[in-house]
Amino acid sequence: MVRLVIIVHTSRAMNSDSFCKPFVGNNDNDTTIFTEDFLRKTPNALLKKYFDSKEVLQQIAWDELKETDTEPIIETLQELSNDKRTSIEQEFRDMNEQACEAGVRVLLEEAESDFHNLQLSDTFEQMSRHVQLRPLAGF
Repeated sequence: MVRLVIIVHTSRAMNSDSFCKPFVGNNDNDTTIFTEDFLRKTPNALLKKYFDSKEVLQQIAWDELKETDTEPIIETLQELSNDKRTSIEQEFRDMNEQACEAGVRVLLEEAESDFHNLQLSDTFEQMSRHVQLRPLAGF
């Protein structure tokens, strides 16, 4: 569920279909730049929930971290095993590719299908770059 919230938030924040394009990077530097950009665009409250669900980066003082201060997160990510870090970076790329109106529509349709039966459209319709994160506490 945290992935869905991040995808929708990023889509609403950027208000652009350009984020459905896949990340194409040729080296580690490209990946680092992409990761920093992704982290800057995602609210710390959502990042904390994501990393908590992965049981990593729990040593970060999220309450003291400024919204766009990615340095402590990047440094701590670098301390993870290569496999764990690569997996997280791939999830960021996957979320980024889905963070457009078309991608969000597909995700919300699936969430609201009979299989999942989650009614999320109204909640996510109200999201914007400065969304109140308190209603997302249950995710």
